[in-house]
Amino acid sequence: MVVDNWKIMKRLNLITLVIMVLFTGYVNAQKIHKWKDENGTIHYSKNPPPEQFKNETLKLQKQRKGDAACCSALRRVINSMLGRTSISRTKEYQLLVNSKDFNATELNNFVSSRVRSNLRNSAISQSGYDSCMNAGFNFCRVPLDSFDQVSPDSNKHQSWSGSGFYVSPEGHIVTNEHVVRSCKKIVIQPQKIEAKIISKDSKYDLALLKVDSNSSNVATFRNEPVVLGEEIITAGFPYKDILSSSIKITTGIVGSLAGIRNDQKVMQITAPIQPGNSGGPLIDSYGNIIGVIVSKLDSEFMIKLYKDIPQNVNFAIKGSHVKDFLTRKGIRFNQSNHKQKQDVTTISQLAQNYTVEINCIN
Repeated sequence: MVVDNWKIMKRLNLITLVIMVLFTGYVNAQKIHKWKDENGTIHYSKNPPPEQFKNETLKLQKQRKGDAACCSALRRVINSMLGRTSISRTKEYQLLVNSKDFNATELNNFVSSRVRSNLRNSAISQSGYDSCMNAGFNFCRVPLDSFDQVSPDSNKHQSWSGSGFYVSPEGHIVTNEHVVRSCKKIVIQPQKIEAKIISKDSKYDLALLKVDSNSSNVATFRNEPVVLGEEIITAGFPYKDILSSSIKITTGIVGSLAGIRNDQKVMQITAPIQPGNSGGPLIDSYGNIIGVIVSKLDSEFMIKLYKDIPQNVNFAIKGSHVKDFLTRKGIRFNQSNHKQKQDVTTISQLAQNYTVEINCIN
């Protein structure tokens, strides 16, 4: 009887072993798919995910290579795009636009494809973030710094440039905060002297620099407020690696006393500006400073979103905010109530003396 029981147990163990082997082989033969649904929930299933999730499914299997800060900015930009709100002046959009690898078509195609899939807005932005973190966007595959203009003249350091202008004889210079935000070293051209950041104001996108030398040529601010339609002049150093390295002058008028979405910190101007103009002076027809150049409306984005090309829609921080910034920092600056107009040639020569190129090295 004991022998018979032993034989029965042996047979049962053998059958169990065969079943386990067969089951293990069956499981190993199944391809388990990992994918996210429109609510962001991760699924593991034998069946392939819906078509719109296939790219994300493949990328979920890879090691993440995207830059977290850049991808977070991308998600917020996508949310703005889906909400049809203006994003051209947001810091997040500037981070993307200022990348040397930025491709607006790539971004817009991605959003359009997700919209056609009838995904919720939150799912689209999350999908963009996931794809970005999995190296889905070239411009977010490396740490991203905010800059106006990339300079290819150095293999060891990444550099970019903006503009600025002297506001005190003691060597104080005003520029945009975004121009110097990531600078490890700042060199003022054409003097070729190093500058230090004294203060920054991210709300108004202003920064105060200081060089260890005096300046006999400083800008003069206007006391009275800006008037709609008045003539203006800009000075700066755009496209320095493509065009000449000398100062560039453009002219226009004040097109509006407010910016995007009625932003009262800035005014809209028609004078053409380009990458590298940021931080430069906005000058009235009397030769006085009335603002600081800060940004332009992105043409490629507007074409994709509104099928229209914006014509010279640019922005400058109002001079009143710049003067308040300097006053808070205890900087004395020149002011004037001059009412005698000057020709563009005279104003350009004066601007050339106090306007500088801000060269950043990171």
